[in-house]
Amino acid sequence: MDEVDRKPVPTRIHEVGKDVVEAAFRVHAELGHGLLPRVYDTCLTHELRERGLAVRRQIPVPVVYREIELQTGLQLDMLVGECVIVQIKVGERLHPLYEAELRTFLKLTGYKLGYLVNFGDPIIKNGIRLLAL
Repeated sequence: MDEVDRKPVPTRIHEVGKDVVEAAFRVHAELGHGLLPRVYDTCLTHELRERGLAVRRQIPVPVVYREIELQTGLQLDMLVGECVIVQIKVGERLHPLYEAELRTFLKLTGYKLGYLVNFGDPIIKNGIRLLAL
């Protein structure tokens, strides 16, 4: 892994991240694993909003190519508290490609913290990955 000059992530961002994890645990406890991603997306959004957090979904992420901003179809599943990216997956395991995708989103957007949440894992703690830049 490349060495990156990392600055500490502000406390507020960590607090939002903690809320994301707690909300994901709650949704998984209520629904179990194996439903469609949009079901988890909707329920997680509801849970986070009940906690007083702003949630935006399906946010386009432009790519700057040769100094031109292009819409390429890339989207964040969720942006929580205007500071934490959440990508929702439903599968047997988290593929390394998903981590690469999240890392790219962090770089493209400038956000410092992101979570992959795999609601397909029977044990949710095994299905959550944190990435920080």
